[in-house]
Amino acid sequence: YVQLFNGTLLKMNLYEVESNILRMQYSHIDTLININLGGINEKLKKIGIEKSKERVLNYDCDILTVESDDLKDNPLRKASYYFNPEFPINSKWYEKQKASSYNVIYEKMEALPIKIIVAKKDLTITMIATSIHKQLIPDSVFIKRLTLY
Repeated sequence: YVQLFNGTLLKMNLYEVESNILRMQYSHIDTLININLGGINEKLKKIGIEKSKERVLNYDCDILTVESDDLKDNPLRKASYYFNPEFPINSKWYEKQKASSYNVIYEKMEALPIKIIVAKKDLTITMIATSIHKQLIPDSVFIKRLTLY
């Protein structure tokens, strides 16, 4: 899959299923960051879904909440993923992504999140979709992205 951003911080994420590598392109550096998503980097302590808890962009969202520890049992993060089943995904796409427990998270949601809040010890990050446009994406979008590397 490809995620395109507004370029303020991040330009693009490109996930390659065969290699299980996430390639991240930031706006402020010319280096492509490669992350192997096969390694486990946390232990899930708690995971659960609250039904129709909040509206985001006029969609009623369920919220998947996650609490995890690092591999030495220290608190790592609390995260909330706001999603609506109108934006389904095939959770099998994520089954090899063990880093940050994405394999479990997407298996539970079976949808794309439209809002994410991640809280760590000294930092909280909130990401909210600003608009949603359902459309077919031609294969050429992915092919062009691959040729950038």
